[in-house]
Amino acid sequence: MTDQELSTYLPVHGDRLRLRKYLTPAPTDAKKKKLLQILHKKIDKAAKERKKKEYASSSEEDEDNMRRQYGNRNAVKDSRYIEIGWIHKRHLRSKQVRSRTVGGTQKVCIKKRIRLTLI
Repeated sequence: MTDQELSTYLPVHGDRLRLRKYLTPAPTDAKKKKLLQILHKKIDKAAKERKKKEYASSSEEDEDNMRRQYGNRNAVKDSRYIEIGWIHKRHLRSKQVRSRTVGGTQKVCIKKRIRLTLI
C-alpha cells in the first residue's frame, strides 16, 4: 500500500510511519538468534565443566584452590587499618566525640596478630 492510499485511513504522517515500522520485521532478529546460540553454547560448556569438577579428585580441587589464592594480596599483608572512634551516650542521646584537629574517627595501622583486647 502506498503512502497516498494509507493517508486516507491515517491522515497524520507520523502515524503512518509508526504503522510501517510496526509491520516491518525487525532486522536484529538474526543477530539476536546468533547471540542466543552463542550464549547457550557457553552455558552448556560451563555445565559440562562443572560436572567434570564434581567427579574430580580432592587433589585436583586443592590445586585449583592454590591457583585462586595465588593472587590474594590481602592475605599476604601483615597489617591492617582500623578506625578508632568514641560515641558518648548521655540521657538517651548518642553523640560522636571529635577532636578539633582530627575531626571524626582516626585510621590506625596495626599488625594483624593484635587482638581487640590489646587495642
